[in-house]
Amino acid sequence: MDRKLIAEVLAAHADRLVQGQRTKAREILSVFSDDQNLEPLLEVAEEVKDTMAPVKPPPEFRRDLETKLLAEAQEALATEKPTPSMGRSVILIILAGLGSLILSIVGLILFFFRGRKPKPRRSQSSSRASS
Repeated sequence: MDRKLIAEVLAAHADRLVQGQRTKAREILSVFSDDQNLEPLLEVAEEVKDTMAPVKPPPEFRRDLETKLLAEAQEALATEKPTPSMGRSVILIILAGLGSLILSIVGLILFFFRGRKPKPRRSQSSSRASS
C-alpha cells in the first residue's frame, strides 16, 4: 500500500476517534490486509486518543484573544490604502475597447478605399489629338 493511502486511512481513523466513534483496528485491517505497517500505526492512534484529554481554553484567554485580534484588524483596516473603485476600472476597460474598435474600423475603411483607386481616364483632348 502506498504512503498516500496509508495517510488517508489514518486520517479517517483519527477523525472517527475524535468524533467518539470507535473503529477497531481489526475492522480496518480486514479491508487493508496487505500492509503490515498499518496495524501498529492504528494502535498508536488509538493509544494517543486514549491518553490525551480534550483541551478547552479558559474564557478569559478567549476574550483576550478576541480583543487583540479585533484591535489588530481595526489597525490594519485603518492603515490600508484605498483602492480604485471597480466602476472606474470598468469604465477604463470599456473606453479602451471602444478606442480599439474605432481604430480598427478606420483602418478597414482606409484599406478598402486605398485599394480601390480609380483608374486614370484619358482626357478627350488627348483622344482628339491622336485622330
